[in-house]
Amino acid sequence: MAQSKRNRRNRSAGRKPKKVVTGEAEVEITELGDQGDGIALMDETRVFVAGALPGEILRIQRTGNRGEILRILQASPDRQAARCPHDSQCGGCTLQRLGPEGEARFKLDLLAKALARERLTAAITHPMFTVPERARRRASFALWQEGDGIAFGFQGRRSHDVVKLEECVVIRSEIMEAMPALSKALGPIVRRQKGLKLEVTCYPRGLDINLVGAKLDPLDLDIDEMNSLAATVAVSGVLRLSLEGVLYLEPRAPSLTFGGVNVAPPPGAFLQATEESEVAMQSRVLRALRARNVKGPVADLFCGCGTFTLPIAQYCEVVGFDAQEDQIDSLRTAVQRAAQNRVQVERRDLYRRPLVEQELNKFGAVVLDPPRAGAKDQIARLAASEVDLVIYVSCDHKTFSRDGRTLQEAGFELTELTPVDQFRYAAHLECVGIFERNRKA
Repeated sequence: MAQSKRNRRNRSAGRKPKKVVTGEAEVEITELGDQGDGIALMDETRVFVAGALPGEILRIQRTGNRGEILRILQASPDRQAARCPHDSQCGGCTLQRLGPEGEARFKLDLLAKALARERLTAAITHPMFTVPERARRRASFALWQEGDGIAFGFQGRRSHDVVKLEECVVIRSEIMEAMPALSKALGPIVRRQKGLKLEVTCYPRGLDINLVGAKLDPLDLDIDEMNSLAATVAVSGVLRLSLEGVLYLEPRAPSLTFGGVNVAPPPGAFLQATEESEVAMQSRVLRALRARNVKGPVADLFCGCGTFTLPIAQYCEVVGFDAQEDQIDSLRTAVQRAAQNRVQVERRDLYRRPLVEQELNKFGAVVLDPPRAGAKDQIARLAASEVDLVIYVSCDHKTFSRDGRTLQEAGFELTELTPVDQFRYAAHLECVGIFERNRKA
């Protein structure tokens, strides 16, 4: 084996490096790629051009399979002015120039293509739910020293550089308004080390912030620096400050309500990106259960802090499963305080140890909301079980389609499908799918 590897290295060393094609060219954009870049065909090579739209004729500077717009010779009727001054540099949004109707078409086409690739028979049965601007309640900012001050921003498009932010059209205004003061207050820590990120979550009563990459002990700060940080936290609407997930200051515990139950999530807990999409998804899940007269119990897989568990408990018995100990503990504590006897909670890594058929057969329905990787092994177990109703809340249309094909091959039909656009101007789409087993087949 070692000899084989050495031979491969020797053969590679003898090859001439592939020449990168560069230069100016006039191109026509034929389609958009999955990440929202325009695609032009040049010498049988797909060249990706950021900010380009289908049907446009452009003068570009080509470097390999990437192109940069030099001049728009013929613009698309869908083109509109960018909503944000950072659009051309920031990596957060790629679709601002497309316009609302064009963005909706692009995202629905992403879903349709993913379904077709997996030969998943389905129709989009409900209109796409789209969140408004400035609705995103979670963000992760880079922090760095700039002169005598501290700057914050996002990673640049296809770059390791960061783009300093002055404003943002997708993040909630409470976060953006607090960031200048928070960045300044964290200056003593930021000046001592590089590569820091600030995770910010907007709760109903204030902000939860977690400084990631902080290797400095807060006690290393002098008393004036500590007092300044505490004072800024007190007046900036910050409920909790954590360093690498370890609590540092907590004037007031962050909390929110799921299904009438108050929950206090741990630092860095997963929440849906916007409150509006969360409510829409919860409504779709509950409507599906009620419409099919599910008596329960229901299994809620990848339940987190109870986004779906607790609303389901208003309707029937439910068991929540998740691998994250701190989130499960928060959910369990909330259930105990509320004396909610319809909820059971179990810590379980569903990737390492998915529920098997005998366990699944106890449930009248299964709800799951996995990470972007999907739930391939768990879905295989569901397909082999006697469960007749699966409600799949997905944050990735590709893994949703892959897992959906497994269910379809086991006799399930995708009877309802709702696209959810909670990441405005980004090439990303989520969905809620209702899979019902066809016992007549």
